[in-house]
Amino acid sequence: MKYVRCYADSGGESHFEELEIDFQESAADADGDVPARAAPIPGGDVQFIRNKPGFFRDWHPTPYSWIGTIVQGRVEVTASDGESRVFGPGDVHVHEDETGKGHQTRVIGDETAVLMRTRLQAPLG
Repeated sequence: MKYVRCYADSGGESHFEELEIDFQESAADADGDVPARAAPIPGGDVQFIRNKPGFFRDWHPTPYSWIGTIVQGRVEVTASDGESRVFGPGDVHVHEDETGKGHQTRVIGDETAVLMRTRLQAPLG
């Protein structure tokens, strides 16, 4: 997956550059599912996460509060109260369930899901 950067050179001329997102396989979770994560983008706290079709992660709290945008694919998230929501490209959601049972995450359909996650400085609520 690629993204486009627009930057100014030392003479003030602006240019476009295509950069590749380098996904690295993460350690398997307790269910054996292996997500792929890219290193945070330097100068910010944005990270891309890629999960293949069939990915499912059982109950887990979020490691920190973050806001996410689905870039590709569809993801179903189930809260511990039993309510489920499905998010697709362009949908934005915030996770602040850092304690307790957390939530479940599942990729819906046969398309790889890509999430752009940005760490929040503090919970919104």
